[in-house]
Amino acid sequence: SKLMMEGRSEMSVFWTDLETGLPCKCRPDRIPDGEHGVILDLKSVRNADVHAFTNAVMNYGYAREAAFYIDGFNAVSSAKVDAFVFICVEKEPPYRVEVYTLEDLFIEDGRREYRRLLQTEVECRKNGYWPHWNYQEIMTLYMPSWSGGKL
Repeated sequence: SKLMMEGRSEMSVFWTDLETGLPCKCRPDRIPDGEHGVILDLKSVRNADVHAFTNAVMNYGYAREAAFYIDGFNAVSSAKVDAFVFICVEKEPPYRVEVYTLEDLFIEDGRREYRRLLQTEVECRKNGYWPHWNYQEIMTLYMPSWSGGKL
């Protein structure tokens, strides 16, 4: 709670990626004052359990977000950030709160992924071609068997 009491909320950070020359932007939820070396990200979640949030990190690219924000902030600030802290608040009472950070391997994997995506952006701009999913017909969705036929 101390980190949340002091600092700046939703401050936009702009920089130019040195490798690709692309303009970049991030908007951290909270950057504490002083030399704490962290960026805070508030997540509202259905389940704040460690296993559920680990799955969310994998499914929603939160490691990529963390690496991108850390690198972006460090590109423009003299105060260095080396950690990204997730504050997870459940959406339903009793509003369980858990706080997580990612191990270095998670951050490095996220960094590789965002670097790959920046390179893809450069190639798309250079070639004037933006790959996409292309279905030629309307597709029918079928209710999954695990649903038991109920929504």
